[in-house]
Amino acid sequence: MCVLFLLADETMLGWNLSLAKVLAAETAIINNFLWNELWTFRSRIEPTAAFRALLLRLGRFNLICLSGIAISVGLLNFQVRVLNANPYVANLIAIAIVSLWNFYLSSKFGWKPRSS
Repeated sequence: MCVLFLLADETMLGWNLSLAKVLAAETAIINNFLWNELWTFRSRIEPTAAFRALLLRLGRFNLICLSGIAISVGLLNFQVRVLNANPYVANLIAIAIVSLWNFYLSSKFGWKPRSS
C-alpha cells in the first residue's frame, strides 16, 4: 500500500496507476516470499536445501504471483474506473482476493510438502 501510494499518488510521484500497481505488487511478492521461507512454509524446506532450491522456489512463487498481479491490476482498475471506488480501498480488496489465490497455489506448487 505504501509503495502504491508513493508511486501513484498525485502528491508523490504521480505515476500511471497500473504501472505503480505492478511495481508495488512485485515489491510485495519479494517480501511475501521471504516471510513464506522464514515462517509460513519453513517446515516444508529441507534443512540441507541448497541456494539453487531457494532460487527455484522464488521462481515458482514469482510465476504463481504473476497471475495474481494480472488479477489484482484488473480488479483495481475495474473498481476505480467502473465503480469509481477509492484506489486505496480498491487496492486493499484486490490484495485480499489475490492473497487467497497466491496462498492456495503456493501451498500446492510453490512449497511442496517434504517427502517422509
